[in-house]
Amino acid sequence: MPQNGVIHGMLLGIDNYLPKHKQGEEAVIVNISSTCGLQGYPHIPVYCTTKFAITGMTKSWGTDYHYDRTKVRVVAVCPGVTETPMIFNMAGRNLGGPYEKYLQSNLSGWLRQETDHVAKEMLKVIRGSPNGKLWVVEGGEPAYEFLLPERENMERKYLNV
Repeated sequence: MPQNGVIHGMLLGIDNYLPKHKQGEEAVIVNISSTCGLQGYPHIPVYCTTKFAITGMTKSWGTDYHYDRTKVRVVAVCPGVTETPMIFNMAGRNLGGPYEKYLQSNLSGWLRQETDHVAKEMLKVIRGSPNGKLWVVEGGEPAYEFLLPERENMERKYLNV
């Protein structure tokens, strides 16, 4: 599973390395998720699943509890479609059939951005993001915070069966 590396990296970073070796008052871990970790996309459900895991790890380790004990901020950057080889080589690397059909029919409508833009926005996140935040970078626009609703305060819509 791709997220195993993120899990091991988080554990090593937050519990072992960074609290002992940070050079300032705090350290920061930036996880790379994706807009695919914020909503489902019909043509790449497995990829979305792995990115949702990274989003969940960021929110879990980015709590006050972990920050207070380690002084390590944990944040995530969730880029949208970025001009990388992965985007250009998606055809034929999917689950086939209907997944491939959806990809081909929707590829031209995606907002795209350059890798340099994502890197510049990531530097802003590293410098200024509070702990536990998710930042979307898409379409060449500035990073914006993605706010998950607080479950306790959500309007409850019950299933009436």
